[in-house]
Amino acid sequence: MKTPAFVINLHKGMDDLHFGSSLEKAEEVLGAPSETESLEKEPDDETETLLYYYFELGVTLFFEGDDSMTLTCIETDNQTVTLFGKRIFEMDENQVIALLKENGYSELYMELEVWGEKRVSFDDALIDFYFENGKMVTVNWGIMINGDEEEDF
Repeated sequence: MKTPAFVINLHKGMDDLHFGSSLEKAEEVLGAPSETESLEKEPDDETETLLYYYFELGVTLFFEGDDSMTLTCIETDNQTVTLFGKRIFEMDENQVIALLKENGYSELYMELEVWGEKRVSFDDALIDFYFENGKMVTVNWGIMINGDEEEDF
């Protein structure tokens, strides 16, 4: 297993791990997960969700599907992650917003979560940045799945 460079590729994935990848591909790229968790399905939801935790890497992978699970979302608190060539955990909220806007994303939404973190989201980039006391604590990005329609991988 090679250690990933932790480069966020919006709408694509991270490094050699692309959205739409299988569980097997994730293990080929990152190795066996530290832990897995199956999320309980909502009554009106037909798809299963499985999480792969890589504690030593600071990465969580989200897989969804019925018969075959595919990667749909990645979350990290790894301080080395980059987006558009910038180490985003070294940036404050205003710098992150400017970076996304400089790169053509404009659908900005902010919300204070019930657990206390501030979420800064760019819906057109499908990315969420979470801040606590002004410091970024996690970033989460993925693809949109609408019923039977999946984004092209």
